[in-house]
Amino acid sequence: MLTGMARHSHRLLLGAAVDDVLERVHLLSNRWCARSAAAERACQIPSASMDELFDAGLLRLVTAKRFGGYGLPWPVLPEAARIAARACASTAWMIALVGGHGVLAGRFPVAARQQLFCPRERQLFATATKSTNGTLVRVGPEFVLDGTWQLCSGVEYASWILVTGNHFRPGHEEPERLMVAVRPQKAAISGNWQPAGMGATGSRDIAFSRLKVPEEFVISQRMCLQRNAVTAETYVDRVDYLPYAVSAIVGPIMGCAEGAVATCLELLSARRTHPGLAGTDVVAATVGESLAELSAARSLYENVLMSLHTAGCEDRDLNASEQAALRLDRSFLARLCLKAVARIMGCTGAAIISHDHPVQRHWRNLQVMASHIDVGWHRAITDSGTSALKY
Repeated sequence: MLTGMARHSHRLLLGAAVDDVLERVHLLSNRWCARSAAAERACQIPSASMDELFDAGLLRLVTAKRFGGYGLPWPVLPEAARIAARACASTAWMIALVGGHGVLAGRFPVAARQQLFCPRERQLFATATKSTNGTLVRVGPEFVLDGTWQLCSGVEYASWILVTGNHFRPGHEEPERLMVAVRPQKAAISGNWQPAGMGATGSRDIAFSRLKVPEEFVISQRMCLQRNAVTAETYVDRVDYLPYAVSAIVGPIMGCAEGAVATCLELLSARRTHPGLAGTDVVAATVGESLAELSAARSLYENVLMSLHTAGCEDRDLNASEQAALRLDRSFLARLCLKAVARIMGCTGAAIISHDHPVQRHWRNLQVMASHIDVGWHRAITDSGTSALKY
């Protein structure tokens, strides 16, 4: 059965299909937890875990049915990841962040989609958006892709990579951002990946050497993300997808913090049975404050899911003010999760000093996720203040 915390957020989601998905995640999470330390050391998710993700359909939850997905409402994506992250944040990242890329692939030109969603393949779309030297140059009916891109999560298991790069057009000062679909076999994948946290995501650098890409595998990033009026099955398939794509991170962050706090509570509860333990009232007060912060973060989490789900059901895109509010909720959620875990960790003493201890792993992963641009605090509060002051 689902845990109480999962059921609480689960009220946002309707339908037996969603119940079944979340139950599957819950049942698999013990296996992912058992492999999480080894996955971190290997700097990639084990093939057994990836097989489970593929077989359970957890990498195509919001992909349209016509492309072999489930076509479920968007909140199931972060909620499934939230449950998974209590066991392994990197596995949750694959569900929420990488698993959501099927929506982007579904907006490529028809000629490309026929190959992107080949029914004989297990579909996984990695993305690469960050580059310091990557270039896209049009040469006749093709584009030439060259340079190195960073942080390509899940690339070793990907069927395709969606690469975003700048295309400088004659007569235009600003570059056009394009997305290019390429096979991972066409990329040189770096073996140098030793991050401070989220190591099992395998977010390696990839490089291309003047790779020629047919124009049917290229789309404007703006067109890919904006409202899609062509044969949309669900609101996820139709709306401006950017606010949804950047909000999926709240699931792994929320679940990772819950996993860390739950493990600390188990340790501290066991210690209370030892005679002569000093400072139990102080520990209890500290725990209570962490739980209050986690509860506040959970309310923000549910607000993010409800805001996006409601707008989608109403078939409307979020305006600038709503997006600023959403960004603030995401960022404050991450900030509260960091505070809650740091505070309760301070009570555990030497019990968690081991590098492989689950609390240490949760803490490393949480810090890395909280540094992501989509939950950046300074931008969130600046945008929120600017929106409120109506500059």
